[in-house]
Amino acid sequence: MTLRDNFMPGRLSLSDGRPSVAPLRVRATIVIDIEADDPVALERATNEIVVQHQILSRSLPRAELAFRKRKPRTRPRAVAPVRIAPYVDD
Repeated sequence: MTLRDNFMPGRLSLSDGRPSVAPLRVRATIVIDIEADDPVALERATNEIVVQHQILSRSLPRAELAFRKRKPRTRPRAVAPVRIAPYVDD
């Protein structure tokens, strides 16, 4: 599915005859998991991400950056569920 698939033209504007539509909105999320052996390596990695965010913010001023701590995984990740084929009418 593309953004174009979700576009629904609006009604005509009475003022100038152009379509009046709501703006298209999308949230792009980038996830970077950082694993470091010590606090110095962690700080070095987070500082590099901050620098890259500053560069990105020049062209996208509303870009946000947030860090959060994650607990270490105590058990292996669960196996992915079996994918079932969609129902097809005969």
